[in-house]
Amino acid sequence: LNSACLAVEQGKFHRAVRQFGNKALSELDPSDRVQYALALDRIGNRTEAVEMLRKSDPADPDVLGTLAGRLKRRWKTEGEVDDAGEALSLYQQAFEQSEADENHAQAYYHAINIAFFQRLHKENANEAERWAREALVHCDRDEEDSPGQNLWRAATRGEAHLQLRNVEDAVSEYRAAVITLPEPRQVLSIMGQAMDLAEELYNEQIQNRLLSVFRGEEGGDKH
Repeated sequence: LNSACLAVEQGKFHRAVRQFGNKALSELDPSDRVQYALALDRIGNRTEAVEMLRKSDPADPDVLGTLAGRLKRRWKTEGEVDDAGEALSLYQQAFEQSEADENHAQAYYHAINIAFFQRLHKENANEAERWAREALVHCDRDEEDSPGQNLWRAATRGEAHLQLRNVEDAVSEYRAAVITLPEPRQVLSIMGQAMDLAEELYNEQIQNRLLSVFRGEEGGDKH
């Protein structure tokens, strides 16, 4: 299983799927199931990933969030409203569990996704902004210092500030995320969600400014 997880980290998703698939689901702990789902998704088996996670531990916020993430991506590509509603519900459940556990990294991840759905699915600006502020609270409480955590915390702060229309703060945080040298797939994930929001909330000039940040152009400036 350690080898399978390493394969996911190295982007060798087919190998990871083969190794995870040789185990019974009961032999995989929640972390393994999350990695298995990510590998399945990356090779195009999103439906299989969703079904596997639905059979997994409903009390684990990481499992819930990973399932919600697969449904979010399916909603964005296929437009199934039921997927959006289920994803939002799962993120809310996961947030409550994360907050109860004082797991701030999980809490801000779920909170910012709730904000995303409140804005683009529910079209509720007030709730979107409330959840963006909630995400910032948990970002401030998360003290873990690691490259991965610094990346996602900065990206979350950037997205929260986009929601709150604090463009300068958003640009600064996204730039901080990019300079951690994330993998291309991580940049694409962060950029995709940011641009969905930018297209909803901002004009083309600001959208292009954000794109320049994600391209690593120091520009990301006003001129």
